[in-house]
Amino acid sequence: MKNQCDPLVRRGNPIHSPFSWEPSSAILKIGITAMLVGAIAALIALRVVAPEQGMRAFGPVMVALVAASGWWLHLRGRFMAARNLLSYGISRCSTTRCSSRWPSA
Repeated sequence: MKNQCDPLVRRGNPIHSPFSWEPSSAILKIGITAMLVGAIAALIALRVVAPEQGMRAFGPVMVALVAASGWWLHLRGRFMAARNLLSYGISRCSTTRCSSRWPSA
């Protein structure tokens, strides 16, 4: 526990305030939007560049599902759950996609 005589506590330094640790709603919206736009752009690029390789769409579809789930949680005010879902979900998407045994060509 911090001592009340500590200058950082007395001045009310916002870095040490628990309120600054909460995820910002705007940052979550930007992250979710970037994930959705990236997934859609990847799907469009796959369709244009390699239309015969539909199996490669698995990664962007997983990312879009994670982003849509994060948006749903965000709309309900569950910011910490949305943050956890986005961080662990994207980690799981990249791990699953990179470790899969699908042919790359």
